[in-house]
Amino acid sequence: MRISLKGEYALQAVFDLAAQRAGTPVKIAAIGVASNIALSLALMGPMKHLGLALANSLASGINFFILLYFLRRRLGMIDGRRIIRSFSRILVSSAVMGLSGWMLLHGERWQAGGDTLFKVLALTVVMVLCLGVYVVMGILLKSEELRYVRDLAAKKITGTRRIP
Repeated sequence: MRISLKGEYALQAVFDLAAQRAGTPVKIAAIGVASNIALSLALMGPMKHLGLALANSLASGINFFILLYFLRRRLGMIDGRRIIRSFSRILVSSAVMGLSGWMLLHGERWQAGGDTLFKVLALTVVMVLCLGVYVVMGILLKSEELRYVRDLAAKKITGTRRIP
């Protein structure tokens, strides 16, 4: 559910380098933690554990947009269209993956108790299948991040950089 996690850390690192000040990122991180706590308290009552997951994702989004605001203020243009295109591809891939997992694991068998070994094995298989769905969607949507991971893996395995 943490869609923005990797981008958040990358943006934090860029902001740290660009700003050359440690105080601002720390204050922004504190806002992120405070928003996570406030949203968790607000959402865990009505939504239980799902509220905690949603609060965590929303707090990451808040942190991301605050960092983005300060980065744009500091650097000016940062190719926002490219970021939005990339985010859109990741969002579509994640939605298709999530829907696939939900459809595969949705049913009465999961509501009833027992069958723990079967459920663990089925969940493991579905997680691997969902990873495959995400990768296929990334390939179909021409995800830059997926190409980067592919090139990084190729470099590790062969010792050379793969040319697109």
